[in-house]
Parts: sequence; C-alpha cells; structure tokens
Amino acid sequence: DMKSAQKVRDKYFARYHSTAKALAVAEKEGELPPSSNKFQTKDLSQWWAEKLNFSLLGGADESIVSMLESCPLNLVAFSSG
Repeated sequence: DMKSAQKVRDKYFARYHSTAKALAVAEKEGELPPSSNKFQTKDLSQWWAEKLNFSLLGGADESIVSMLESCPLNLVAFSSG
C-alpha cells in the first residue's frame, strides 16, 4: 500500500538523500515486498523523464542559466529537489 511504501522510501531517503539509492538499498536489505518487481534505476529515470511535474522544482534561476550558458565547458546539472 502507498502508506507503507512511503514509509520505507522516507526511511532510506533520509539516509541517502537519493530516491534511487534509497530504493536500491531498501531492496538489498529486504525492505521491499518479495512480490514486487526488481528495482531498476532506469525505470525510475524513465518515469521521471516522462511524468515528473518539473514546475515543482521552482523554475529556472536565470543567473545560473546565464552562467552555465557562458561557460566553455560541457556540463551536466541536476537537482534531487
């Protein structure tokens, strides 16, 4: 059920500050139901890419966007927000 799932996620997220790491460790430690599918980070990444409401992240900070655009290096920026 959703309440139990959220409890496990929150327990491990507090420790690792990453949903993917939290779920991977929870699975390894036997916290996920045996009947559940094996946790795959690629599945979580795909779900985020297709379904995440990016407006929850607060929008772009134009000063950071400008700084990144003017940088001659190739960068990957992310938020675990």
